Amino acid sequence: MPTPAEDPARNGSTGRARPDPSAVATTASPAQARPGLAQLATYVPGAAAGTLAERSADGRTAPLASNEHPLGPAPAAVAALRDAADQVGRYPDGAARALTEAVARAHAIDPRLVLTANGADNALTVVGLGMLHPEGEAVVPVPSFAAYRTASLLAGATLRTVEIGDEGLDVEAVRAAVTPRTRVVWLASPNNPTGAALSRADAQRLLDALPAGAALVLDEAYAEFRDDPALADGIALAAEGAPVIAVRTFSKAHGLAGVRAGYLVAHPTLVAELAKVREPFALNHLAEAAAVAALGDTEHLEAARELVARQRPALIAALEARGARVAPSQGNFVWADLGVDAATAASRLLDHGVAIRPGGAWGRPQHARITVGTPEQQALLLEALDAVLPHCPTSTGAPQP
Repeated sequence: MPTPAEDPARNGSTGRARPDPSAVATTASPAQARPGLAQLATYVPGAAAGTLAERSADGRTAPLASNEHPLGPAPAAVAALRDAADQVGRYPDGAARALTEAVARAHAIDPRLVLTANGADNALTVVGLGMLHPEGEAVVPVPSFAAYRTASLLAGATLRTVEIGDEGLDVEAVRAAVTPRTRVVWLASPNNPTGAALSRADAQRLLDALPAGAALVLDEAYAEFRDDPALADGIALAAEGAPVIAVRTFSKAHGLAGVRAGYLVAHPTLVAELAKVREPFALNHLAEAAAVAALGDTEHLEAARELVARQRPALIAALEARGARVAPSQGNFVWADLGVDAATAASRLLDHGVAIRPGGAWGRPQHARITVGTPEQQALLLEALDAVLPHCPTSTGAPQP
């Protein structure tokens, strides 16, 4: 018989039996997370490309759930990643000076207005931690990106949620939600998931409504796809001294979703304060190298813009021809009321190698957010929709006629 130290079922030096991992997993934890986290939901990403390949019957896929670059990453960025790989044994530049200066050059602004981050999500968290507190309020639009709610609750702020509509931005409703306790107004332009964007005039109306010390946070993750000259530019507003925090990412138009790189632009004094709550080495060495290279590859960026400008109206027309109601969009995606339960449709589309984002998480069970793809991807999407939609129930569970 083995001694306790030799017995694999016992914990070496103590001789105590090791707990059954499966039993531990089903019991309550002796350490408890703070109560406020019960208000948060775990973020659920869209279906990964690998999952689509596994589900597809013929190998064709259309990953149209996560608004990724339809042409993939910039070749210059991929080359930069390879070149930087032998430096990962050392800490990155904590100030990310190369990217900070590259962003400043690209937008013709002072580098002191720029704070880099581990993706736009990280930048939003930094804003929440640096701007909000339990005595303050945050105006959170609905439907919009879930990270605004999360960042606000993590800081202990009171939420004032505002319905902004599915086909535009109800700026008057947002203005009405602002109070003397408001610290942050979150707004995406283009809005995720609806695609609506904020005009310069409406941005000024929101700024006029802010109390002293508050900020309008413009999440411009999809700014590169906007094509209306009357729209607000958050970076320009911040550079002019307005109380604006503009947030950008390299995940969408630059095709770098997998390396996590983003930044915010705000008044230099505020940037210096927000830098205090950003974790050290927020931007890793590989991400910085790739982002700098992507900024310089203007040809790849322009190719993405041209593709979206061409394919977005084609996708809208094709969906409307199938009975969907599609909102106008300034992003690389569309927001469509499919007239059926979108979660069911999305699940069945996976068997055809197609991924879309159902709208249930935004409280819109018949809506779906669909990324603008290549002609081949959109052809596969439409082929799959034709096979799936007639067999989907409505959001109330009633069968389609």
